[in-house]
Amino acid sequence: MCKNFESRNYIVIASVQGFIKKHQKKNRTYFKDYIQIFIKANFKLLRKRNIKKIYSNKKNILGLDIKFPVPYKSHIVINNKFNNSFLLLINKYSKNIYEQIQQKY
Repeated sequence: MCKNFESRNYIVIASVQGFIKKHQKKNRTYFKDYIQIFIKANFKLLRKRNIKKIYSNKKNILGLDIKFPVPYKSHIVINNKFNNSFLLLINKYSKNIYEQIQQKY
C-alpha cells in the first residue's frame, strides 16, 4: 500500500513494528526516500508507566518474553525518556524531515 501511494508522489509515513533485518534492508532500496526512525525506550520506565496495562499480562509481550532485536542501521534514533526532552527531539527531527521533503518536492 505504501508503494502505491509513493508511486503517485504522496509522502508516506508508516508506523511499523518491523524488526526483521531482511525487510529493513529491502525497504532502503524499495522506497525512494526511506527514513527509518527507531524510538528507543527504557523498558523499566515503560513498564512502570503501563498506562494501557499492556505489561500486566506477562505472556507474548515484545521486549518482555519475546526478544526485541535492535533495528538495523536506523537513520534516526530517539531516546524516549518520557519527559519534555522527548517532545523537543520529536519536534527537532520532524522539522528537519519536513525541510528535506520541501527541498525535494
